[in-house]
Amino acid sequence: MKKLLLLSLVAFYICVLLLVNSCDKDIEKVPLNIHVQGLVLQTSDDGFTYSGNVPPEGTNFTIKSSKTLSKITVDRVVYLDENGLLQPSGYWGDISISPSGESFLSNIHIRKNTSGRNRTITLKYGRANEYCLIHLLQYQ
Repeated sequence: MKKLLLLSLVAFYICVLLLVNSCDKDIEKVPLNIHVQGLVLQTSDDGFTYSGNVPPEGTNFTIKSSKTLSKITVDRVVYLDENGLLQPSGYWGDISISPSGESFLSNIHIRKNTSGRNRTITLKYGRANEYCLIHLLQYQ
């Protein structure tokens, strides 16, 4: 009886490992195209990740993309409300998102950094296999 149970568990773990390993191989990841106005961003990995600096006094800029903003992280804190929905405002600034034809336009306002330390902001656009990350650094 113990032998049968042990064999069943081993077979189950092997099936799980095979399923987990085969899932990622079939999905092709595609960088999401974005258009930024009012801020200079650089990319070195074909558009999956962008980076830029925000002036200490704050700034306004826009991002247009075919997918909407899906995640905001400021100083390693993810901004979600009590229902798990994106919370696009805080001490760091605010973001308003509006449809623009078949795209989404994000109007982004970053407030003055008065924290006494550098602030990091990460914006994720898109989901699953079509996405891009935008890493911003705002000096104190």
